[in-house]
Amino acid sequence: MGIPRTSKAISRGLAGLTLAELLLALLILGVIATFTIPKVLTAQHDSQKKAVFRETISALYQVYYQGILENAFSGMSVAPAPSSVIVQTWLNSKINAIKICPTDADGEGCFTQPYDGGPLVDDQGGFLLASKANIVHGGSLCYGACQTAGGISILMIDYNGAADPNLMGEDQLVVVFVLYDMPVDGSLGELSGRKAGTAVTMDAESQQLWNEIFSN
Repeated sequence: MGIPRTSKAISRGLAGLTLAELLLALLILGVIATFTIPKVLTAQHDSQKKAVFRETISALYQVYYQGILENAFSGMSVAPAPSSVIVQTWLNSKINAIKICPTDADGEGCFTQPYDGGPLVDDQGGFLLASKANIVHGGSLCYGACQTAGGISILMIDYNGAADPNLMGEDQLVVVFVLYDMPVDGSLGELSGRKAGTAVTMDAESQQLWNEIFSN
């Protein structure tokens, strides 16, 4: 007695894929992977970058804000050098870092990579955080008397240390922390009218990266 027609059809269906069909399936999977894997890796990289920047900026903000509340920056003057020493001394005593470079971030090993905004400020300290973020002071200064005319502190942050690309707006960001209320003055640009305890970026590349970091 022969095999019913329906049983023959089922047998053929269970016979498996031919070599050509298998190769075609692998080709399709390869094409999908070619387009999908880079997007997944890019999304993962961007997520990590945002997380490190957020964590770093939040930690710095808390230290600065504590200093504002405790009037730790009251000795700042119009001369940038003593003002920078006062701010750096406060940050050195409060920041949770795995390495602190009190006076020379480059020479002492906290920020040795190229800085896309130009040469590092001479004789400025910095930090190396557990997240691998590197930070260097860009100077602190007042406008007139800090208490009446405003004061700021500038920090340069590289979220992935010496790793490439070392480009502003990519892995590097400049943040200005306002320590004393800034006057309303059109010549001050983004700093005009800013209140103590706020942070702002001053260049287009940093601003674009800032928007990406804190976007939903």
